Order: sequence, then structure tokens, then C-alpha cells
Amino acid sequence: MTLWLGGIGTGLTDAPKVATWLFITSFLFALIGIWGLVARVESKLYRGMLLLVGVFVAAGVVLLGGRYSIRGPVELTHEQERMFTQILSTGIAIPEYTIVACPDADENACIFAAQFIPLFQRAGWKIDSPYGPKAGPMVERVRLGQPSKAVMLVDYGPPAVEPQNPDVGVWTQVSPYRQVLITAFALVGIKPETINDPNLSVKKTRIYFGSVPRNSGLSFPMHLFGL
Repeated sequence: MTLWLGGIGTGLTDAPKVATWLFITSFLFALIGIWGLVARVESKLYRGMLLLVGVFVAAGVVLLGGRYSIRGPVELTHEQERMFTQILSTGIAIPEYTIVACPDADENACIFAAQFIPLFQRAGWKIDSPYGPKAGPMVERVRLGQPSKAVMLVDYGPPAVEPQNPDVGVWTQVSPYRQVLITAFALVGIKPETINDPNLSVKKTRIYFGSVPRNSGLSFPMHLFGL
């Protein structure tokens, strides 16, 4: 139990590899404990049944703990990249330019964001650059007034009516390509947020990668159980 709780705590603090091995070790110690309990049973049949049930219960507890505490970084497969581009290609309208942005001090988030540039380009979307379109597609490093770890879809929208009241919104016209973006990102396990920027051109959209998105689940033993 100590190792299992340690795996949960370590997984929640964003150390997936250490947490994974803590869970694996807790499962091995659970097997020792289960054998110690069933070894006194005289009937081989009952002993085998109890051992089998105990192993499945221990494995289930370990896997559930890992699934809801360990979050591994999203890694796109070639099929996901192909489908992402294919969905973007179905849009009836696209922005004149797309800005791909990341936090200026998070190199991993910027690297993750950069891998989406060729996916957008293959779908016919033009990627902007902080130095202008002629400089070629680049990831724009920014520093937000209100930082976020989420992937955010940013379009032009009017400023907030009451900036000091977070519960008062503003009516905004939805861009014709927003749903296409939401669908494409959902395909790769990312649920983006949407916000307005009154300083953004109506001909552009910005995709901000606040961090490297992560998937829940044990990174090592899950595939051994077909999960």
C-alpha cells in the first residue's frame, strides 16, 4: 500500500517513469502478500482460485491507480498525423494565416507545437511568423498576461464588457474553421479551449500550446494487459 500510494503521489507530481516503477514494485509485493495468505489453504483447487482472484484484484488496483494518476505526454502516431491533416482539409473556410504559439520559457511546449506546422501546411493552411510571412513558418514564443497550460484556439473577438468581472462574457461570432480545429485536436486526444483576442486580425487565428498535453495511464504495463 505504501508503494501504491507513493506511485499515486509521484504520478500526480508529473514524474511518470518513477511512478510507473513504484506501481510495478507494489504489484510484485502484492503477489508476495497474496501467496502468504493462500499458502495455508490445504486444497489445491481453492488455493489456485484464491491466488487467481488475488492476482486480478491486485492488478486491477494497480492499473486503476496508474490510469488516474500518471499522465504521459501525447505522442502523435503517423495515422493520427494523417487524420489530423485530413480533417483540416475538410474545412469550407480557412484563415489567411495561422499563428502557432507557445510560452517563451517552455522549450518542450514549443517543440511539441512545432510538429503541428507541417500538418497544417499539408492541409493548405499558411503558418505565420513573428517576422512576417516572408520569413517562413515559425513558432511564436509569447508571454501571456494570464498564463495557461491548455491548448487554446484564439480568434478575434470584442473586448470584455466588464474586465474585472470574470463571470460576465461577451457575444462573439464563431469563426467558420473553429469546429474543424476542435474536431482535429480531439482526434489526437487534445481538448482545446477557445478565447477572444481583440488585438488579433480577423484574417488570422492563433493556436497557443501552453504545455505538452498529456494522456492518462501507465506508460509501461498497460499494453501488457491490452489496455
